[in-house]
Amino acid sequence: MVALIALFCFAGPVLYHTNQVTVRLSLATLPPGAGHPLGTDASGYDVVGRLMEGGRSSLALGFAVAVVTTVIGTLYGAIAGLVGGIVDAVMMRVVDTFLAIPGLVLLLILMNLFTPNLWLIILLLSLLSWLAVARLVRGEVLSLRTREFVQAVKMMGGSRRRIVIRHLVPNAIGVIVVNATFTIADAIRDSLDVRLQRP
Repeated sequence: MVALIALFCFAGPVLYHTNQVTVRLSLATLPPGAGHPLGTDASGYDVVGRLMEGGRSSLALGFAVAVVTTVIGTLYGAIAGLVGGIVDAVMMRVVDTFLAIPGLVLLLILMNLFTPNLWLIILLLSLLSWLAVARLVRGEVLSLRTREFVQAVKMMGGSRRRIVIRHLVPNAIGVIVVNATFTIADAIRDSLDVRLQRP
């Protein structure tokens, strides 16, 4: 289903050309027909074309936020879990502090302070979404760092960077991928909430 939706949004405009720039009131609120399968809206835009444009921007935003969030959260959580001790405690208190702030409220405040655009929304959502990934990855790393293969790498003189990138992250990939899929949906939902609640 996700593949079909992505195909509709990204490949659809190549096969089904519509004008999503010019307002044509003469074509407003047309019923579904041969020229417009789902009709037109009050501004004369083709509804199928609007769905493609809206879906494309939403999916692009969701995937971008998921990638940035996953990279930052995974590295942060893996380092905190592997190092442990006071470093882990400080890093997790930073995460707890940001989690205590209502994300949507902060997002709305920042969106009203700055001129909203797609890249700003991606940046703000990424800064608010990596926290959950960091906690999940840290928990997974805490259970993995005591395994025999990690101890073997340490005994062979492997660096912490190698342990994180080559051993811990690949073994936590299940948690990371599942969380990334939820992040895509959450990013699309939060961006819609911001657009609807902005004055």
